[in-house]
Amino acid sequence: MPIAHAGPDFPERAKADSIVRALVDRFRLPGISVALTRDDRLVYAAAVGWADRDKRVPMTTTTRMRLASVSKPLTSLALMTLAERNRISLDTVVFGPTGVLGVEYGEPVFGGAKASITVRQLMQHLEGGWGNQRNDPVFDFYDMTQRALIARTLRERTLEARPGTVQAYSNFG
Repeated sequence: MPIAHAGPDFPERAKADSIVRALVDRFRLPGISVALTRDDRLVYAAAVGWADRDKRVPMTTTTRMRLASVSKPLTSLALMTLAERNRISLDTVVFGPTGVLGVEYGEPVFGGAKASITVRQLMQHLEGGWGNQRNDPVFDFYDMTQRALIARTLRERTLEARPGTVQAYSNFG
């Protein structure tokens, strides 16, 4: 399958393409999308393989993917930066009228333990539910947007433990 490119012409495109192909081959990836920036500018973007192998949908540089664990260090960096600048407290609750996300996800989450989940607990995988050992919501509904998945999970799934008491690695959290 050919590599799809986007962005400006990149002088080292052939070398970058060979690295991308080598990653696909070495790790037997169904598909990959890569973007490189320099000085806040996109310098290389490429994709190869399948976004959906069964349906033969090719990967493109605009294919949307769930990042799962890749997003955690980026999110943590952003949150710690905000905390250092006193723009957020890591002990702020996430849901409800005074929460970081406010009332966006509806009334069902305002009561009970879900209303006490803090930013710190999510960062430390201490939110009390949705561990990826079993029943990880991230892998249940691939067709949902992030907002829809969060709303459905909060509405339909109970916590497995009281927030702050049990650590369970969570893609969803």
